[in-house]
Amino acid sequence: MVVVVSGDRIHWVGCRQREPCDRLHKRRLDRYSDVVHRNIPLRIPQGFWVVEDAFVTIPEALISRETLTYVGISTSKGDEVWRQWIHWPADGPRREIDRDDGGFEGRVSLYDFIIDCVAGDDKPDTIGESKTEWLQCLDTCGTAPDTEAAIMDPDLTMLRNGGSCLYWVRDRIKMRYEELQEIQRTSRRRDMELRREEPNLIVSVTGLAPFNEGGFNPNFEPR
Repeated sequence: MVVVVSGDRIHWVGCRQREPCDRLHKRRLDRYSDVVHRNIPLRIPQGFWVVEDAFVTIPEALISRETLTYVGISTSKGDEVWRQWIHWPADGPRREIDRDDGGFEGRVSLYDFIIDCVAGDDKPDTIGESKTEWLQCLDTCGTAPDTEAAIMDPDLTMLRNGGSCLYWVRDRIKMRYEELQEIQRTSRRRDMELRREEPNLIVSVTGLAPFNEGGFNPNFEPR
């Protein structure tokens, strides 16, 4: 279940690291990104200084180890959760990726599994103004440093104190996971549009130089 479908990769640049991830132009993340990031040009020559700021790294597949990092889980906790996900007990409930056996029981989604492992109801929670207790809670959950920093932002103290530690951890994971789902939906819509309008389009490896059957298309405008 890829996030960016193949036909939509005119706005994609492969990761330099040998990791299963994509780098997508910020103006092509979702329905609103073109307006939010309108100051970033779509046509960016390779080597141009702004190229790093123009792209964001996302997981190649929605159901992947990289998604755990994207939603804000620490490396050690992410490894632990992913091991449990891929080494699923044979007598356990079916996961969303498992073959349908015709049963009526619900499937366990990766999202629900993450929430249960990281911020389930059995985890210790805290609410109030004690920074020490909040940090202990976040550490127990296994949040990444950037997630911890976002939740503990001093400018958001009043907002944070309106909910508990587990509430905000769940909220952060939900927000980030839904970002990937929206990127995926937007990519699929754009892919269908491109296939209708440019049926002979062949995407270059870098994603920055679109080609058609006749070679480079100088009139092609990224959408």
